Amino acid sequence: MSSPVRPAPSSKTQALMQSIAVALAYMGTAKLGFLLALEQTNATAVWPPTGIALASCLVFGIRIWPGIFLGAFLSNLLVLATGHFPSMPALLTALGTAGGNTLEAVAGAYLISRFISGKLPFDRTLDTMRFILLGALASPLISATIGTTGFCLYSSDWSRYPRMWLTWWLGDAVGVLVFAPLLLTWEKRRALCWDKKRAAEAATLLVLFLLVELIIFRLNFPLEYLIFPVLFWTAFRFGQFETAATVALVMATFLLWTVKGLGPFAGKTINSSLLFLQSYLGVAAASTLLLSTLINSRNRAEEALRASEEKFRNLFESAPIGIFQSTAAGRFGSINKTLAAMFSYSSTQEMISEVTDIPHQIFVIPEQRDVILDKARNAKDYVREEIAYRRKDGSEFIANLYMRMLHDSNGVAAKLEGFVEDITERKQAENSVREYQDNLEKLVSARTAELQASNERLTMEIEERARAEHELSIAKERAEAADRLKSAFLATMSHELRTPLNSIIGFTGILLQGLGGPINDEQAKQLNMVKNSASHLLSLISDILDISKIEAGQMTVAMEPFKLKDSIYKVAQSVRPLAERKGLELSVEVAEAVGEVNGDVRRVEQILFNLLSNAVKFTEQGTISVRCGLEAGNCLTTVTDTGIGIESEDLAGLFEPFHQIDTGLSRKYEGTGLGLSICKKLVALMGGTMRVESSPGKGSTFGFTLPVERNQA
Repeated sequence: MSSPVRPAPSSKTQALMQSIAVALAYMGTAKLGFLLALEQTNATAVWPPTGIALASCLVFGIRIWPGIFLGAFLSNLLVLATGHFPSMPALLTALGTAGGNTLEAVAGAYLISRFISGKLPFDRTLDTMRFILLGALASPLISATIGTTGFCLYSSDWSRYPRMWLTWWLGDAVGVLVFAPLLLTWEKRRALCWDKKRAAEAATLLVLFLLVELIIFRLNFPLEYLIFPVLFWTAFRFGQFETAATVALVMATFLLWTVKGLGPFAGKTINSSLLFLQSYLGVAAASTLLLSTLINSRNRAEEALRASEEKFRNLFESAPIGIFQSTAAGRFGSINKTLAAMFSYSSTQEMISEVTDIPHQIFVIPEQRDVILDKARNAKDYVREEIAYRRKDGSEFIANLYMRMLHDSNGVAAKLEGFVEDITERKQAENSVREYQDNLEKLVSARTAELQASNERLTMEIEERARAEHELSIAKERAEAADRLKSAFLATMSHELRTPLNSIIGFTGILLQGLGGPINDEQAKQLNMVKNSASHLLSLISDILDISKIEAGQMTVAMEPFKLKDSIYKVAQSVRPLAERKGLELSVEVAEAVGEVNGDVRRVEQILFNLLSNAVKFTEQGTISVRCGLEAGNCLTTVTDTGIGIESEDLAGLFEPFHQIDTGLSRKYEGTGLGLSICKKLVALMGGTMRVESSPGKGSTFGFTLPVERNQA
C-alpha cells in the first residue's frame, strides 16, 4: 500500500497563510456586522463574512475551511464572552455557530461548483441564477438554523426564534449577494485610466447617486426604488466589478441612513427597519447582479462576434485566391484585394465601379458565364468551370471559377458568390509536361538502344567471367594437389631427415661420453661441432615442418587443463644452464592465483622455451625474468630481458615467417626467423593472444595469454 502524497512545504505554508488571511478578514468584517445585530443576539442585518467565506472557498477551494472556522469561532466568542474567560455554554455556542458558518460556506461552494459550467459563476446568466439560489438562498439556511438554535439554547429564550432566524438568514443572504460578487469579480475590474468621456459619465453617475439618496433620505420621499436606475446604469455602462462596488456602496449608505432613523426604512424599532432594509437590499443586489451578468454575456458575445467578423474579414482580404459576390445580371457587389489585383485593378472600389458588365468586360468568351450560371442554378453546392479571363490591360489568363447561387428566404435566386483561382502557371506547367511526354518516347528509344548495347557487353563480360572462374577452379585444384604433394613430401622428408640426424646426434653423444674409448681434446671439440650442427639442423627442420602444418591447417593442439606453474618452472630450469653460461640472472615469479589453464602443455612449453632461448641469445648481460599472473579472465605469461631491444619500425613484421632483424652474411645472431611466427600461431590456436614491448638498448618483453580453466575455483 503506497503512502499518501504529501504537499510540498511551500504549498503547506501558502495554505496556512491563506487560512490566516481569511480568518483575519472574517473577524474584521464580523466586527462591522455585529454593529447591526439584533438586541442581545448575534443575528445581524447584514453579515459580510458570509460573502467573504463563500468567495474564499470558490477561489482557494474547500481546503480553506479551517480559516473560516477559526475566524467564525473567535468572532462569536468575542461577542458571547462576558469576562476574561468565556463560560462553557458560551464556548459551546461559539463552536456550534462557527461550525454552522463553516458548513454554510463549504456547502454553498460545493453546490455552486457542482452546478455551474465554469470556475466562477458570473459569466453566464444561468450560472448567476444558480449562485443566487444555491449560495445566497439555500446555503444560509444551514447557518441560520444552527446559529439560531444554538443561541436560543444558550439564552434559554425561544420566543424570538422565528424573528431571529429570519434576520440571520436574510443577513447571510445579503452578505453573499453583496460581498461575494465584489471579491469574485476583482479580476474583471477595469483600469482607472478612463478617457474623458468615461470619467465624465462616472462623475455624472456619482452626482445622480448622491441626489437620489438626498431625495430618499433627507427629503424623506417614499421613492426608495429610485436608486434602481443608478444601479442599472452602472450595470449597462460599466463592468461587473464596478457594478458590485456600487451595490456595496448603496448597501453601506442605506444602512447608515436607516440606523440614523432617516428614510423610508425607518420604522418603530431599529430591528424592524433593518429587517425591511434586508429584503430591499437582497432584491436590489440580486436583480443588479443578474442584469450585470446578462450585459456582460451580451458584451462578450458582441466582442466574439466582432472578433469573428474581423477574422473572416482578414481571411477574405488576405486570401490567396479572388473572392466575390455579384448579381446574376453581371455586376459585382463585393470583391477582395486579390481579385482586383488579379485583373490589374489598383483597388476593389475601382474594379466594382468600372466593371458593370461582367461577361463582356472580363470574360474572353462571354457565353462561358451563361454556361456556369445555368449549372449554378441547378446545383446545391459550388460548380467549377475553367474560364479564359481578360485583364484591364487586355492580357488574358486561365483560371478556375467556383461559383454557387444564393437564394433568399423565399427560395428565389438572389445573388452569386464564388472565388477565382489563377491557374496560368499550372497550365504552363501542364504544357511543359506534355512537351516532355512528347519527347519521352524518343528518349526511351535512345535509352533502350543504349541498354541493349550495355546488355550485350554485360553478356560478354559474364561469359568472360565464367571462363575466368573455370580457369580459377582448375588452378585451385592444381594448388590443392600441389599442397597435398607438399604435405606428403614434408612427411617423407621429416622421416628421412630426422632419422639420420637423430643417429648422428646420438652416436656423437656416445663418443663424447667416452663410451667408445678415450678421445683427446681436439677430437671432443670436433665432435661437439658435429653435434651442435646436427641439433641446429634438426631444430630448423622441425620449425619448417611446424610452420607448414600450421599454414596448411593440419596442426592440432590438445586443449586440456594443466598446471601452468609446473610447466614454467620446468622450462626455466632447462634454460637456466644457458643463462648461467653467459652470466645472466634468470628469475621466475608466478602468482598464487595461477592454477590450471586450457591448452596443449607440450606446445605451451615449446612457446616458453622459444621465448627464453631468444632472451638468452639476445642478452649479453643483465637479467631475464619470467612472470605469470591473471588478467581479464586469462592467464598472462611474460618474458622480460635486458638485451639489445628492437626498433619500433621492426615490431610490425616481427611475427612474420623467416623475418629477421639481423640479416646478411655477417649477421651476429643465428636463427631461421620461424620461432616467433610459430609461437604466435600456436597461441592463437589455443585461444590466446601474443604481445611485445621493446626499447632499443633497454630490452624487450614478450608475453602471451591462455584461457583459464573454466572449472577452476
